[in-house]
Amino acid sequence: MNDRLLEILTAGPDFTLSEEDQKHLSVFSEYLDRGSLFLSGFSPSDDPVFYFTNEAQRYSFSVSQIRGYVLGLKQGRAMDWESVPYELVSRGE
Repeated sequence: MNDRLLEILTAGPDFTLSEEDQKHLSVFSEYLDRGSLFLSGFSPSDDPVFYFTNEAQRYSFSVSQIRGYVLGLKQGRAMDWESVPYELVSRGE
């Protein structure tokens, strides 16, 4: 699911990432998709932030954080979800 959302997102005029960072984002999105976290948006900036959510939690990851997580995953290190901050999603959102 995230791969299709990424296609839509990357077609927008606000989306400007290096090819390498786009690959990291794609790998990371696929990893989170397997854990039922879905891309829900992004905020353009010098270090863009991407938002992923499930029914209860919303996570935000900057491109630099994504880069670090992907490199860790490639080295065989699983994400330490206990240390990843999140917001609870309210029913009204």
